[in-house]
Amino acid sequence: MPAKSSFRKLLTITKVAFLTASVGAIAFLFLFYSYPLFAVRKIAIDGSDRSLPLKGLTTLYRANLLLLSTEEKADDLLRENPRLKTVVVTKEYPATLHLTYTFLTPVVFFTVDDGFYILSEEGKILERLHKKSDLPLPIITYYQKIPFQQYKAGNILSFKDIQDSLAYLKKIVELSLPIDSIDIKGTNMIVCNLKEKTIIFTTSKDRGKQLFELESIVRKFKIEGREFTSLDLRFDKPVVTF
Repeated sequence: MPAKSSFRKLLTITKVAFLTASVGAIAFLFLFYSYPLFAVRKIAIDGSDRSLPLKGLTTLYRANLLLLSTEEKADDLLRENPRLKTVVVTKEYPATLHLTYTFLTPVVFFTVDDGFYILSEEGKILERLHKKSDLPLPIITYYQKIPFQQYKAGNILSFKDIQDSLAYLKKIVELSLPIDSIDIKGTNMIVCNLKEKTIIFTTSKDRGKQLFELESIVRKFKIEGREFTSLDLRFDKPVVTF
């Protein structure tokens, strides 16, 4: 009896091994012979700005759709293209990849030692330049010169004073106020230089409160038809100069 039981077990193991090997061989042969059929030959792009080239597309060609992970490829494209905001990769058999993406919007030049960073409104570095380009963007001047090589495209400048400055810039633009530059003076003073106005913020006062005060005052003066030359929001009661 024990010999028969052992024989049955051995037979079962042999059958399982044979079936596993057979399935593996069939899968291998299928992939081998179908590879040319399912190799990527076309990439269809639906982007927010097709004039901006994407890096990493060449590696997608000849990839096999059966083996390709759309999530991994989307992550790869996001890493290689700092300006991308979103990207979705989908398959269309037998040999087409569809890319749908949007780009982050550049909002400001940020001065660094020996050059500039172009930042998005989130503070993400979209590009590094040794000379300012012709983009019609305001300039942020920082009280400390950050070395050009300290950060690379794709990094986010998360310092509070920089993030505050970007939030104030966004609100000023939303209020249709033309702005030329922002000076971050020291650790708690942010000066926004407009065409004929100056607006001063501070990092030591709640950002949301200053944004609310700015919008309320600007809208009030627009209704009244009044123009201010200076608005200082650093204090409990904003100081306005006409």
